[in-house]
Amino acid sequence: RNPYNSVDVTVSIAPRTTALIESLSDEEKANIQADPLAEEKIAFLDRVGRENTVDFPCYADRYPIEMLEYLRLMQMNEEDSRGRELSQFDYTRTISAANEAAVLTSVIDAIGRQLKKYPNTEEDDANLIKDKGLFRLLNYRQRMAIRHRRNEKRLLKRTIAALQKQIRTKGLDAPDLARAEGSTLGKTLRGDSTTQRTALED
Repeated sequence: RNPYNSVDVTVSIAPRTTALIESLSDEEKANIQADPLAEEKIAFLDRVGRENTVDFPCYADRYPIEMLEYLRLMQMNEEDSRGRELSQFDYTRTISAANEAAVLTSVIDAIGRQLKKYPNTEEDDANLIKDKGLFRLLNYRQRMAIRHRRNEKRLLKRTIAALQKQIRTKGLDAPDLARAEGSTLGKTLRGDSTTQRTALED
């Protein structure tokens, strides 16, 4: 039984430094590009005590803001920073529309990979539970494990659906979304209630 009704989702960002890319084979280099901000991101994570791989709990109707903050940093690029230090940005706020779209999409991808780790599908579990004759042959702990496993998959699927709806609601499925262009004001998206900083605060 999961008393918190949550599933941990692992988010891992590869440190695509120039040194790392140079250590790869020619074939691998063709598929991976260096991140010009990689070393600065790693240094930032070191300062705040975070690792490159972090587990975050996802609930049926929400996910932790810390996960968004982490991914907003990881999805920063030079079009967002425009030479500003990454520490100048407030990751509790939306950085830019393009950054936020990348963040939410990466969460969906991470949850999708989490779902693929299960040896069978939610439908398989549901069919097993419906087969009362077969299900009764299992002991209590086995039955509870199957129910728990099915509930985890349902929770993850609901989280994906909620994220996809959020992307549509906030207009993040549009082409050519804007980057921050060095502004640390943050971006208020459609449906957001967060008040942006003033120019004086910036």
